[in-house]
Amino acid sequence: MSVGEAGSSVSIRVLGEIAIDVDGVAVPLPASWRAVALLGWLAIHPGPQARSEIAASLWPDVLDISARKSARTALWSMRLALGEHADAVLETSTSRIGLCNASVDLRRFEHHVIAGRVDDALALASGELLPGLDDEWAILARDHHRHRLIALLADSSEKAAAVGDLSMAIARARKAAELNPLSESCARLLMRRYDEVGDRSVALAVYTRIVDRLRRELKIAPSEDTWMLAHQIRTRRQDQPRTTATVA
Repeated sequence: MSVGEAGSSVSIRVLGEIAIDVDGVAVPLPASWRAVALLGWLAIHPGPQARSEIAASLWPDVLDISARKSARTALWSMRLALGEHADAVLETSTSRIGLCNASVDLRRFEHHVIAGRVDDALALASGELLPGLDDEWAILARDHHRHRLIALLADSSEKAAAVGDLSMAIARARKAAELNPLSESCARLLMRRYDEVGDRSVALAVYTRIVDRLRRELKIAPSEDTWMLAHQIRTRRQDQPRTTATVA
């Protein structure tokens, strides 16, 4: 937690929900949804940000002077929501706005990833980034975070498999596939994990699901890599030794 006014701990969450906590207690969000969007934008952009960039991102379809006015109104709504903590948490000048003295869950996630604390990072990533915001900048940020989370899960799955923790390897691969049901690479990863424990029927069921989804939603066939992996699993000799493990 970061310390705000009078030693209070202020935390901002943008993973799974957008929320403000003071000393562990949730406080009401700004009444204006545009102010909530401003809070989210500042939370994922550390440090003071140019007012012009904020206005252009949150109000892209209006004149600059109107966008800047809207940004000032949203900032005022944020101040009302933060109450006595506003001056400690909001860093403002005539040209910039930023968050300070507040702990942001996305930044903690990033720090855990950089430090190699994968379990801690994944524990924070309990939901999508900036839920409820459908601005283009929010959608792009959400997609970027999802792709990074999938890559983290895939890497963790590979490392768990390498040390023989096949239950963890499957769990991480399954989560990656859930995050992107149309990803062939995620499907292949999960197929390999089930194949490694000798559960070829489940591996092929994963293949059947991804084929059905690709045909139904994208009107395309699976790639040669995906088809070949399924073919290899189907035709593998029954006497080929496989590692066995109990899958949770």
